[in-house]
Amino acid sequence: TYTATAQRGGTFTNTAVATADGSLTATTSCTTTVSEPALSVTKTSDRSSVPLGRNIEYTITVTNTGGVAVNDVVLTDTIPAGTQYVSSSAGGNLSGGSVVWNLGTLNTG
Repeated sequence: TYTATAQRGGTFTNTAVATADGSLTATTSCTTTVSEPALSVTKTSDRSSVPLGRNIEYTITVTNTGGVAVNDVVLTDTIPAGTQYVSSSAGGNLSGGSVVWNLGTLNTG
């Protein structure tokens, strides 16, 4: 028995061969598919133009588009220069010049 860690996604075939005197051989293999995590982020604004002093609402969506759950996901959004933080939802906290959300584990989809 031995353990290996996948360093990339894909399909891996591992083959073992046993040999003995008299040209005796036996071969076996197994195939393992390794799914890679993948994140997608989209960001939209509720308006493309705003009068001075009015609020701009940004909506950010993070999706796990990979084949396995992703752990310890953190979303950080830098507040644009020339704007001032007003509020955030869904547990977003102001940290320096950014809003940070600790999203935890994102399942696929």
